[in-house]
Amino acid sequence: MSEEPSDSGSFVITGPVWVLVERDSVKLDDQLRIKVCGESSGILRVTTSIGSAVLVFTDQDLAERHAKIVGEANITPATFDTPGHFFMFLRWMEKTLDTPYVLFDPGDKSRPNDKIELIDKFLRGVKEG
Repeated sequence: MSEEPSDSGSFVITGPVWVLVERDSVKLDDQLRIKVCGESSGILRVTTSIGSAVLVFTDQDLAERHAKIVGEANITPATFDTPGHFFMFLRWMEKTLDTPYVLFDPGDKSRPNDKIELIDKFLRGVKEG
């Protein structure tokens, strides 16, 4: 896995995204969309050599496979109502949980390196794009 932030112009998200959450600490609707994040961290994160990162998946199946790898029954993929909710969630992760990075599709064998990006840089790219 590459832990160097990559070029933000090389990645396009065209559909829903998924994060892994602890079912008991995040309020979900019946379609597994995040409604309310609790004060504590119920969001699965990883620590890399450059900082803490939230795992984000662009494919529900990949998120489900990764949840099984984690091996805890309480971990489930969850998504967002709108892209705006996802962007607000990332800002919340950055500010509230001191998580400066987003890691896209860890373990996706179709790409040679995982995509890690500063949340702030990713969100600026979204605004500019």
